[in-house]
Amino acid sequence: MPAILSFFLIGLFIYFAENIGSYFSAWTYSYQLKAWKFVDLGKISSWTLLIIVSIIIVIELQRYFSQKIKIKNIIND
Repeated sequence: MPAILSFFLIGLFIYFAENIGSYFSAWTYSYQLKAWKFVDLGKISSWTLLIIVSIIIVIELQRYFSQKIKIKNIIND
């Protein structure tokens, strides 16, 4: 499965979870105070972007710390 498709599917499932949570009043948005409505579809792209940025941050931190460990091993040898 292509990575972008998996990121989109993760964002989609988070969107569904957000709708379920707002339906059961775990939280409400201002436009949901009188009656429940679906969360805006634009949120799917927001969740997808959050997943992509989070994965990039984790990968870069792993790369940084693995290089830091290699440098310490070289210095100690």
